[in-house]
Amino acid sequence: MAKTKNTISGNGLRWLRTFHIYLGCVWGGGASSLFALHCLFNPDYGPELYARNTALVYIDNYILIPSAIGCLLTGLLYCYLTKWGYLRYYWVIVKWACNAVFILAGLFWFVPWLEKMMATSLAMKTFTEIDPTYRAEMYIHMAMAAGQALLVFVMVVISVFKPWGRTGIKW
Repeated sequence: MAKTKNTISGNGLRWLRTFHIYLGCVWGGGASSLFALHCLFNPDYGPELYARNTALVYIDNYILIPSAIGCLLTGLLYCYLTKWGYLRYYWVIVKWACNAVFILAGLFWFVPWLEKMMATSLAMKTFTEIDPTYRAEMYIHMAMAAGQALLVFVMVVISVFKPWGRTGIKW
């Protein structure tokens, strides 16, 4: 039986799946780390706050962003090279939507908010108490981090259970 030109099987498929799953694990671990850092490190003064925000920025820039983009790219390749296709199954479409929501929300909301928090905490380097409004923003950011970890978990559940059927679209 001849293969069509855009298929992958055997070890190539195993490696692609391995990278995709690994990047998903890194993404979920990074999101969980953000949430844990929010829960376990509650600073009371400017320098502590700046240290925590620096850690959050590093996790976001060097773990979350690359792993989410890596998941997107390996997912695109996986859909192109396997029977799953881009739009053949509802569960694949939902995973695309979740990934797109994460990347767009991160780009236009999460990262700018984190950068604003970083700048504010840098200005608060003296030992003054943290403003109650800023503390509320920290809790909102913590909720966003928890939501992000939950989103990655939901995407894993969808991948395992594949809860919805075919769309009827051949692409």
